[in-house]
Amino acid sequence: MTLEEKIAHLQETVMTEARSEGNAIIDNHKKALESLFEKHKKEVAERARVYAIVKKMNKDNKKKQKKHQTKESNKTKRKPVRFPGI
Repeated sequence: MTLEEKIAHLQETVMTEARSEGNAIIDNHKKALESLFEKHKKEVAERARVYAIVKKMNKDNKKKQKKHQTKESNKTKRKPVRFPGI
């Protein structure tokens, strides 16, 4: 083997090893990002679910308040009691 052939072989071996290490790093990062993305999607779905529940509760509370206010306003619409001679 000549010196040039040895250098070419060494360069090819090193480049192959570097590519495989680089690909392994990329794969690990890709898996980590996919895991984070799945976690994020679950969190967003949970927030949306909680938001819908809170929105429905607020709507129900407003209805109850309106009914209560209507009952209270009916009571306040009555004429005040007047005592004779006062």
